[in-house]
Amino acid sequence: MSSLLRLLALALVLIAMVAQSGCQTRGSSSGAPPYHPSLVVQHTVKAGDTLSSIAQKYGVSVATLVDANYIRDRNLRPGTVLQVPGGRQADMQEPRPPEPVVETPDAPPVDESWFVPRQSWTRQAVVISRTTPMGGTPYRITIHHSGDKDDVNADSVAWLRQVDLNHIKGINHPEPWACIGYHFIIDPSGRVYEGRPLQYQGAHAGNNEVNRLNIGICLIGNFDIQRVPPAQRTALLSALDRLCLQYGINRASVFGHKKFKVTECPGRFLSQIIDAYTRREPGPQDEKAAQAALPSGATRLGAVLPTRK
Repeated sequence: MSSLLRLLALALVLIAMVAQSGCQTRGSSSGAPPYHPSLVVQHTVKAGDTLSSIAQKYGVSVATLVDANYIRDRNLRPGTVLQVPGGRQADMQEPRPPEPVVETPDAPPVDESWFVPRQSWTRQAVVISRTTPMGGTPYRITIHHSGDKDDVNADSVAWLRQVDLNHIKGINHPEPWACIGYHFIIDPSGRVYEGRPLQYQGAHAGNNEVNRLNIGICLIGNFDIQRVPPAQRTALLSALDRLCLQYGINRASVFGHKKFKVTECPGRFLSQIIDAYTRREPGPQDEKAAQAALPSGATRLGAVLPTRK
């Protein structure tokens, strides 16, 4: 009888060993991973993922995923983190989006020695999505006045920032603009500021066709009722000489705003200066002056400038 009991006990022990061995092939009840951690990668389930697609992505079998994660319900929930034993490292990495292609607008070269660059007077960025590239070398210039007699007494930088913001917000315009519409602005003291960079088409003369390859210059003041201050006049003529020389613009292609639109802009006193400029043929002295130091009252970045009161 004792022998029979011993045999029965031995049989029970063998059955238990076989059962334990079988369980370990499906995953240990202790929760210990059946694979070395260095061979396991993780995958976060996304909407649309299936066990088959995940297994194919990492080069493992569906059974491997089921065993490693003790999966009973094959309907995966987004956000679940799965252990992928032996997953290929290259497949583990999320594909990188292609590098964005940055297109540099076809812009004319710009000499910044004679004006105050935009970044020096504002931190407001140009809204690139609203811009149109200049698209080539400018062949004409349009001159404007700001049109308010009180502008001459305003702080120039404060005036610029306000107009820039108004244009960006679309105040008094059908739609918002990329930034101030003029390429250059000249204040009463003769200081020249960059408005809209020349790499972008301006928004000053009228529709898209008349703005095309057209440099816009605005003088602060109302020159229908005020005469242009000497320093401002000198800075304008110097800027025109420089731009015409640099881009090969004919003097006959320098206009007042009223050339393109029914308006009094740029005012009768400024129009007289423009008309005189376009009628006079450029001589050697004009090229020399444009390439040399600016005349008194005009502006060169870093030079001593008149102080606005």
